[in-house]
Amino acid sequence: MFVQKSFYAAYSNLFLVSRIDMIANYVRVDIDPGKGIYEYEVRFDPTVDSKSIRFQLLNQHRDKIGIAKTFDGVTLYLPHQFENNVKTVLFFDPLEM
Repeated sequence: MFVQKSFYAAYSNLFLVSRIDMIANYVRVDIDPGKGIYEYEVRFDPTVDSKSIRFQLLNQHRDKIGIAKTFDGVTLYLPHQFENNVKTVLFFDPLEM
């Protein structure tokens, strides 16, 4: 869905008024009652710089996380909520396997 709006910006010191056209793109998400989208921050200790290795490490825990997920390397979105707010899991280095 696209939304287009026009705004007028007034610059008091310059006595100018200019029109600014803006467009926003967003997706509407309808969620059934009792369901939701839960956001989690994922940290690695020691730090893992490679995004692809972060994905491999996270996929080691599909049994806990599930198949349905969105992960950008830091933020994890799931359709279910964990019981604990802070969850620590162990990963195995995929380069040593």
